[in-house]
Amino acid sequence: MKIYTLLLGMLMPFSLLAQSNFKDGYIVKNTGDTIRGKIDLREWNINPEYIDFKAADDTSQRYKPANVSSFYVQPDFTYVSYSGRVSNNHNQFPNVDKERDTTTLPATVFLKELESGDRLSLYALTDNVKPRFFYKENGKQPVELNYYRYYYLDRNQEMVSQGSAILREEKFYVQQLLNLTRVHPDWGNYSLQDFEKTAFNERDLLRLVRKINGQKEIKGAHGQPAAQFYVGAGVVLARTTFRTVSSSIAFDDVSSKPGFKVAAGLNFFNNPVTRKVIFRAELAAEFLQGEAFRSALNAANQPETQVYQIKRNFISLSPQVIYNFYNANNLKINIGGGVAFSYNNYTKNGISDDAILNGSAYYATYELSKFIVMLPLQLGVIVNKKVEAAVSYTLPHRINAEQLTGVKMSTTALTLRYAFN
Repeated sequence: MKIYTLLLGMLMPFSLLAQSNFKDGYIVKNTGDTIRGKIDLREWNINPEYIDFKAADDTSQRYKPANVSSFYVQPDFTYVSYSGRVSNNHNQFPNVDKERDTTTLPATVFLKELESGDRLSLYALTDNVKPRFFYKENGKQPVELNYYRYYYLDRNQEMVSQGSAILREEKFYVQQLLNLTRVHPDWGNYSLQDFEKTAFNERDLLRLVRKINGQKEIKGAHGQPAAQFYVGAGVVLARTTFRTVSSSIAFDDVSSKPGFKVAAGLNFFNNPVTRKVIFRAELAAEFLQGEAFRSALNAANQPETQVYQIKRNFISLSPQVIYNFYNANNLKINIGGGVAFSYNNYTKNGISDDAILNGSAYYATYELSKFIVMLPLQLGVIVNKKVEAAVSYTLPHRINAEQLTGVKMSTTALTLRYAFN
């Protein structure tokens, strides 16, 4: 653990050097002028309130929606400025209104462009209240798509029970889009069922708008994979400690011998472009070994050193969260952790033959557990989004079942991973 802490302490200053992620892009000012430069691309789980723009002469300036009409940042992010009214109701279960709320508030915001079509464009606005969606006909202003969810007492409607009240859903957005197609019967190739099955989320609305535009559905977010498969291998050192009330089965701490591991898994990205937060699912096999020693008297009352050997092999499934605190495009430094659920098999668990005098003595071994839950931590470096080198540490975890003896193991590993996309 000291090695892990030391490495973390040495690398933490890097997090202060690059909290920005400038990508090529441009802004369009309200005058219509286009200025090229670099824009600081963030996670933007909610729409940005401003952007940091670096011009060709390396001067930086912050722009808000009132200052620009739109901006673009590579690889494929476009935001447009919108000044108008936005809905104020809550429609994301379980945070829904107690009654129908049709109030709106004035706002000047950036809308994220999801689709720019010859007929219709689709935009998204997500803030701390809820996600909203807007459509736009060519030459006109964006219009918000309306969706209501609220509790209601009239049981004659088609609703879902929720305690003493009833949860009502009003999909006005379906009617809004359907009305557009009736005005323009030559638009797209779609059916009434396409509208009826469209839920109020980005994926469904995007699919419907693309059908209205006569386009094929495009998979993936901005051309970037949302998941990544990898394989890996590494060297592992295990440390076993003994805590016991019985001196007859007490050993000093185990000295480690190098073991090894192989792994495969999937990385899921919160944002496929920035890849700052990674949700990881890893399947691994590890092969560990070690020896413990103690001084004792043999049958001839002569001092000898007795050797306890353990070989532990296990497979584990580990969900983890990885955070790139240094997040440049081709170099990322991360910390992470998770939970590992392991199934264990022990090929050695006892006194080695050469420690027993003429085979006449026998010493009790330990009842080791088959199923063990572990807590892994890691400090890693990712190069070119494909190669990762990580130092990991698994917190000490109990591996035996006896009450009088506590046998715990911790592991330190150096693992190399290679991703295929």
